[in-house]
Amino acid sequence: MEVNGVDRVRACPRHALRAAPDAVTARVTVFSRHQDAVLGEPTEPDLAVTTTAPLAARTAPVRLRRTPYERDLPHVKHAGTFGLSLRRRRAVLAGYDDVLFTDRGGRVGEASISNIAFFADGHVLWHGAAVLPGITMRLLQRGLAAEGIPSGHRDLRLPDLTPSLAAFLTNSISPAVPVTSIDDTALTVDPELTALLVKCYASNPWQPVQHRAKALPTVFRDTFRPAFGKLTV
Repeated sequence: MEVNGVDRVRACPRHALRAAPDAVTARVTVFSRHQDAVLGEPTEPDLAVTTTAPLAARTAPVRLRRTPYERDLPHVKHAGTFGLSLRRRRAVLAGYDDVLFTDRGGRVGEASISNIAFFADGHVLWHGAAVLPGITMRLLQRGLAAEGIPSGHRDLRLPDLTPSLAAFLTNSISPAVPVTSIDDTALTVDPELTALLVKCYASNPWQPVQHRAKALPTVFRDTFRPAFGKLTV
């Protein structure tokens, strides 16, 4: 069943935020309580909204451990995260901050909950493997283009990662987290580059989330709308 979910997805956070503090982190999950939905039966999607205290962006450099792993349907944001959570936990227990997934061809993909990009010779290089194209990644790409900084996708493997490269992770909480090393390979950490990336991210306009009874300062980046489009179950 295909429904236009934009208004419905917007209405749910508005409802949840009426009783929430002015500053929160909100998550909207689209799911179905009907098991027969997987058999092709038309069903209306269910929505769940959770709110927490605002999460602080990470700024300290991180160390990554390379791990071969490919998520199911990597281009779709879904709740099947046991595999990536397990590998991230193993990396943290081994003394790293996060994992860097590579596909069966050895191509660099993504971290557990972040996209990764590399900076070299004035260019930003994004993943070549199949990954989830995150909202923050797309906002950064738009901000980079506005600054006249070229960016594109390229197949990168571990031998391509040299100390002359700078790398950063990006997700909805932390737009630019420097990567100090991948396994035993040290990378360049450039505070000026990090500041530039944060500036590119911040250049995107905000979109207020409002309710008739209360004007709320809580905001979403303006790619919130096209990111959902129509919901298909």
